[in-house]
Amino acid sequence: MFDTQINARYFVIYIKTYSTILALRADLIVKLPDIEIDKNMRYEYSGCFTKNKNLNHQFSNNYGSVNECYDVAFAEQYDFFGLRNNGECWGGNNNGNVSDIKTLFTTQPDAAKCINMLGNPNENDAIKIYNINSPIPKNSNFDYRGCYNDKTDKRVLSDFIGNVNNTIDCYNTTKINDYDLFGLQNGGECWAGKNTLGGGTVKYSENGGATKCDILGNNLKMQTYQIKKPPTPAQTNPFVTSPNYDYKGCYADQDPNPNDTNIINHALSKRYDKDISSVDQCYELTKNDDTNSYDLFGLVNGSECYAGSSTDTSPYSKYGSAVECELLGSPFKAQIYKIKNTETVTSSPFTTQPYIEEDDEASIEPQLGELETDIGYDDLGNAIKKKLDQIETQITGISVIK
Repeated sequence: MFDTQINARYFVIYIKTYSTILALRADLIVKLPDIEIDKNMRYEYSGCFTKNKNLNHQFSNNYGSVNECYDVAFAEQYDFFGLRNNGECWGGNNNGNVSDIKTLFTTQPDAAKCINMLGNPNENDAIKIYNINSPIPKNSNFDYRGCYNDKTDKRVLSDFIGNVNNTIDCYNTTKINDYDLFGLQNGGECWAGKNTLGGGTVKYSENGGATKCDILGNNLKMQTYQIKKPPTPAQTNPFVTSPNYDYKGCYADQDPNPNDTNIINHALSKRYDKDISSVDQCYELTKNDDTNSYDLFGLVNGSECYAGSSTDTSPYSKYGSAVECELLGSPFKAQIYKIKNTETVTSSPFTTQPYIEEDDEASIEPQLGELETDIGYDDLGNAIKKKLDQIETQITGISVIK
């Protein structure tokens, strides 16, 4: 009898304890939010919040899953999305101002207000927020262009590179071959191509945009990226420095007018017949030209030497400047130099004459008269020149007032 009473008491205690555990578990289950986990990590649940102005765009349709709301929010490049009221889908952006979107919202004190996966219809102010994970790593070498449909008979990217494990591996494989674009589809197939259409059109969008794309792409759904090209460095044309001439630059050498294909108008008017192999050779040809006093010379096509004058009515720059010019010029590109004026001209508002003292003047004067007796030349002019040279030698040491 005693044992029966003890067993009965333990049974009651057990039943009460079990009931308490069930109640606690039930209470715990009620308060846990119902969320959908994305196995591809395209988004992650951030929490149950009170809706505010940061979630400012409502999509027109109600959706039956978190994935569907994600697809439309991601397609319109929102940073996060939310579900409330049994399927209302909203999108919002943090504009890069915060690293944690939780700072944009006020957390509800009772998580039970977000119990329904699609939002609680009885709690209009409560909304389940999901942060959208970027499908690409942040990288300064390429830009994400979106997910696009691909077709076996109309490829958006022409060349299959191989299978890769991530976006960076695909980029590294394609950049060395000077591609403009690369993409991933079917879980890691790496493709590449060039954006050859021009005119503002892009080849990768020919088959239209795609939705529900995984990070490494899906079957015939291409995650597409554009490789950033480094800025083109300023072109520096090689040239020669010399005390005899100055480099003026490289200029177009032929009239670009397509209607005058039979007429070649050069930057400089005269071409020398002799081929040259250095800048100095062209300079010497121009400087020693007896037919004209040219002060400009130019080198074209690696061996041709031209000359002209800076006073010509048609300047050497008439067809515009050129880049990527070789030292001795390139086809239809002239390396132009101007010859320096080496003559030194001294001007003065007055003329100075040497001052000769009287004694020196007297000593010189008799010598002039000795020309008649001292000459041994048949030519009197040569004798006079010789005597003047002697006099000049004698007066070298005479003081001169300037």
